[in-house]
Amino acid sequence: MSRTRLLLIHVGRHKTGTTAVQKQLQTLQRPLRRRGVLVPSTGLSQQQHLLIPASCLPEHPALPPGPPPTLESLIQHLDQEWERSNAPCCLLSSEVFCELAFRQPTESKALLQKLHAITDQLRLLQVVRPLRDTILSAIKHQLRNDHLLQRSPLSWAEHCRRKQTALDHHWIHSGHPLLTLPYSSHRIIDDLLQAVLREIGREATWPRLRRHLKQAQETRANADELPEAIYAAQLIQIVQQQQAGEAPIGLAGLWEQIGQRLPSLPNGCFEALVNLPQQATAQDDWALIQTSEAWALLRPLLSD
Repeated sequence: MSRTRLLLIHVGRHKTGTTAVQKQLQTLQRPLRRRGVLVPSTGLSQQQHLLIPASCLPEHPALPPGPPPTLESLIQHLDQEWERSNAPCCLLSSEVFCELAFRQPTESKALLQKLHAITDQLRLLQVVRPLRDTILSAIKHQLRNDHLLQRSPLSWAEHCRRKQTALDHHWIHSGHPLLTLPYSSHRIIDDLLQAVLREIGREATWPRLRRHLKQAQETRANADELPEAIYAAQLIQIVQQQQAGEAPIGLAGLWEQIGQRLPSLPNGCFEALVNLPQQATAQDDWALIQTSEAWALLRPLLSD
C-alpha cells in the first residue's frame, strides 16, 4: 500500500534564521531521512531549494550561470527523487518562495498548485518575528551591503512594512494549511525541526535527532553585536552623500574612520531615524535627517 505523501515548504522569511536552518537541514539529511523526512537535492543551490521558486523569476540574481532549469523538469525530478526515497514527507526550504510571493503572487499560487499535484498534502511553514524587529534587522542588513548604497535608506522601512503585510495576506490566503512559528534566535532550529517531526507523528524521535545538531559557527560578527550608532551614522552618511551627488562609502570604511569615537545612542534613537519618511528629493531627505536626534549626536563625527 502506498504511503500518504506530505510536502512541507519552509518559506522563510528573511531575517528569521533561515540560513542557519538550511545549513542544519543539509547536515541532518541522513538522520532526517531515517525518520521519514526527505531533504531533497533537487532544486538545491546555496544550501537551499531556491531553484524551484527562482525558476519563476528568470532574472533572479541567485540563479547559477547558464540556462536555468525549467519548473516542469524540476518538479519531475523532485517527484522521482521522492519516489525513490520512499519517505512519507519531503521538506523544501528557501526564502525565494517569499520573494516570489511578494513580486509575483499569481505565479506563487500557480507554483504551489503544481507542487501540490505530486503530493497528497501540501503544508506551508513560516517563521515570523515582530514587525519592528524585522524592520530594524532588515535595515541593518541593507546598511551592510554596499551595492544598496545608491537607494535612499528613508525608503527602506516603508518598503519592509509593505512587503511583510503583503506576505501575511498571501500566505494566509494561499489555499494551503499554514504553520507559523515565532522567531527565537536561540531556539529556531530546534523549534522548526520539532514542528516538522510533529507533522508526521515522529516527535518522539526528537531527543536522538537533537544530538546530531551542530551549533552554527558564525564567521562574521553578528549584526546585533555592532553598536547602533554605526548603523545610524551609515544611514546619515548615505543621505548626506546622495544629496551632495557623491558616492557614499561602505560600512567597513566608515567604521575605520569613526568606529572608535562613536557615542552611545539613547534607546529608540536609531529606530526613530529609520522611521523617518522618504521625501520628494534627496535634498529634502537631508533636511529631514538634520532634524533628528541621531544627527545632533553624530554631527561632530560626520562633519569632519
